[in-house]
Amino acid sequence: YEQALAFAESEACTHTAVQAHAAELRAAAFVDLFALGNLSPQAAVDLSLATVRQLAQRPLGADAAPLPSARVLPPRAEPTTLTMVMENAQETNSAVEVHLQLGEPDVHQEALLLTLAQVASKDAFHVLRTQRQLGYVVACGVRAVGLCKGLSVHVQSAVMGPPALEAQVEDWLSLFGTDVLSKLSQADVEVYTASIAANIEEPPRTLMQECLPLWSEIIERSYDWQHDAQLARAVRAVTLPQLLAFFRAHFAADAPQRRKLVSHAFSQAAAASQADGE
Repeated sequence: YEQALAFAESEACTHTAVQAHAAELRAAAFVDLFALGNLSPQAAVDLSLATVRQLAQRPLGADAAPLPSARVLPPRAEPTTLTMVMENAQETNSAVEVHLQLGEPDVHQEALLLTLAQVASKDAFHVLRTQRQLGYVVACGVRAVGLCKGLSVHVQSAVMGPPALEAQVEDWLSLFGTDVLSKLSQADVEVYTASIAANIEEPPRTLMQECLPLWSEIIERSYDWQHDAQLARAVRAVTLPQLLAFFRAHFAADAPQRRKLVSHAFSQAAAASQADGE
């Protein structure tokens, strides 16, 4: 985006250059068209062909329109850490995201991840925000990057820098495993799973809500039109032993399949303090 803005402000961005670029775009194209409504199948095909004829002189193969991708981190490797410093010198907040990557889950793993995130989110907010008062912004939930999913914890704080916040998140996660998750009953789990499944099965209220899950199946080339129904059934089938084993395998500090990615966002003051301490 920044490169596009810089080009738009440069002398190279002329009317002629824009026309030439438009001609290159129209020379060939790969088109996904999603038709929903009172069209017959043949009418939808005809609409697609007419759209392609208007857009491009020749088609491109699907391999020319690669899917959004994410690298699956190796398990038990050194955590990958991304670091940035805020440009605004007046910004007093720093932030951290601790992302524990699961990989590309099957429907059973996705159901376990959703259930774990539902249990963890309330406790993360209670401990990190209410009890420890690290900052106003504390969130824990599922994050998708490409086809990969994982559990992410976000904290924004003016009282600690990112490395200290990361340590706080790891400390909370350890206590969560021993003091919260391991003390659940199967009945507790079923309360969570019933709520999650009901939310998945809630009928769409707008055309946008109806279209988005279907469009996701198209752009990911999965075409699993019954994914939500399968996921709701998988969520309802989650048991406490499965949830505990899932946490211990992927998210606990000593988990054999742990994959950790951390993002540190420093305020300028926190970055200077970090440099002084090194």
